[in-house]
Amino acid sequence: MAEGTVKIRKFLGTYPVSVDKQRRLTMPRAWRLPTDTEDTAFYLMPGPNHLIMMVTEERMNAVVQGLEDRSLMNKDDHLSKTYLASQSQEIQLDKQGRFQLNQNLAKYAQIDEDAVFLGSFDTGTIAAPGNWSEEDTSSESIFDRFLAIEDAIRAHKANANTGK
Repeated sequence: MAEGTVKIRKFLGTYPVSVDKQRRLTMPRAWRLPTDTEDTAFYLMPGPNHLIMMVTEERMNAVVQGLEDRSLMNKDDHLSKTYLASQSQEIQLDKQGRFQLNQNLAKYAQIDEDAVFLGSFDTGTIAAPGNWSEEDTSSESIFDRFLAIEDAIRAHKANANTGK
């Protein structure tokens, strides 16, 4: 990497891990940056299908800032935000890259003795081995959805460049 180049965190790969008696898991070394310290924060929140999403502090800040435009009086928005925020967890890694998964998230994701970290490019995913199987995904629908995401990003960038 060239000097002065900022390394962007990427959540890639599949990493099975054991969970110890204190519900500690070890974040994959490939997901950690040399600039991470014990003060580097990550956030865990419940995701679809009993999966746990792991996001960086920067990503969480962007989510919270995006929510500021929502009405405080919208009941459905408020209930969704309250549920997700009350079930979410801020974590810092120890020197070995470990963190303790809180009881609510462990129960939600059905994580007991084993877990698997799954890369999701800009987020990490943590699952109980029985809740994730590559066979559960249709490769055609996955590729079609990713193409749609890329197309939406290109359209957004084109609109931003033309001032639309």
